[in-house]
Amino acid sequence: MTVEIRRLDSENFDGFVELLGQFAAYEKLEGPDNDAKLRLKEDGFTGNPKYHAFIVFVDYKPVGFVVYFFTYSTFNAKPTLYIEDIFVSEAYRGEGIGKSIFDHCIQEANDKKCGRIDFAVLDWNQPAIDFYEKIGAERLPWFSYRLNEEKMTQYTWKV
Repeated sequence: MTVEIRRLDSENFDGFVELLGQFAAYEKLEGPDNDAKLRLKEDGFTGNPKYHAFIVFVDYKPVGFVVYFFTYSTFNAKPTLYIEDIFVSEAYRGEGIGKSIFDHCIQEANDKKCGRIDFAVLDWNQPAIDFYEKIGAERLPWFSYRLNEEKMTQYTWKV
């Protein structure tokens, strides 16, 4: 089994989109529509990309990916690598692909002099929780909140 991690580019973008569809099905969500796919391409392939993505290939077949971006920790005064999405196709789980992806992210974080790597996991995704805890990740005592696009347009300050 040959495992290779490659940066997302126009040649492997279709494989990425296919994996996004699998990921969306796994999370019981709708995948990106055509407009979102165009934005993904535009936002990822600019001179100053809004996200970074890498595709994992096994024997030249796309089987997983990671999408991340950088934030900044004021308390550490260092960048933080934030993993937005990480996914491995079901048939390839348990083969060390997830570990390879995390090894890649750790190397990237070290190269960029990050103080930490942050990510979130859905509370029902026990296999991911088990994996993260196995590699030494700690569950934080924070709650995640989100304002979606609709709520942002309806926002009014209430005192």
